[in-house]
Amino acid sequence: MTDQRGREARLVGDEGDATNLVALRADFPAFRIWREIIPGRTRYIARRAHPGPGLHTVVTDDLAEMRIELDNAAM
Repeated sequence: MTDQRGREARLVGDEGDATNLVALRADFPAFRIWREIIPGRTRYIARRAHPGPGLHTVVTDDLAEMRIELDNAAM
């Protein structure tokens, strides 16, 4: 499967979280992306590294959804 820019879409799985985080960070260098583990759940945050117009923050429990939102913001 490919995303809107023709890159291979990396889908999340329990074993692939670290790999997917590394891939997201490489694909979206304008954002700081990290995982937070809180009691009962894990969530992922992407925050724009520098001020400017457009998407500022994404918070989700699904890395595939995060990739979609960051891809949409980059268009």
